[in-house]
Amino acid sequence: CLVEDIVTGFKVQAALKRIDIELDIPQELAQTLLDKLHFGRVISNLLDNAIKYSQSDTLVQVRVCQTEKQFIFEVRDQGPGISLQNQIHIFEHYFRPAQHCCEQAKGSGLGLAAVKAIVEAHSGSVWLRSLPGEGCTFFVSLPK
Repeated sequence: CLVEDIVTGFKVQAALKRIDIELDIPQELAQTLLDKLHFGRVISNLLDNAIKYSQSDTLVQVRVCQTEKQFIFEVRDQGPGISLQNQIHIFEHYFRPAQHCCEQAKGSGLGLAAVKAIVEAHSGSVWLRSLPGEGCTFFVSLPK
């Protein structure tokens, strides 16, 4: 399954920071057909960010579920979280919130903008829930 393969690919990066990745994907979803190139980039960007901004000895959770009309993907970290004023800009090109705890995290500020563009091109939506100090959960919903 695409999501399982991507999570497996990030286990080494996560292990270097002593981060565990927990995957929750129902067996019936494992064979879902998705645009592997584009959706793989979405999950990879979200998982890379979760690992990059999480502290060592924490957990990143990847969950996939479905409703009658859509698939919902969640990537949850235990990082520093994102303030409300930064959340409104987080999907903009080149935006990187200033967070002193994560200055060593490299990036161009294009990953989440690409995520949004890909998801919306597939008639889906992307959003987040976060409070400073309590990590982030990014959600992606795609129609079946």
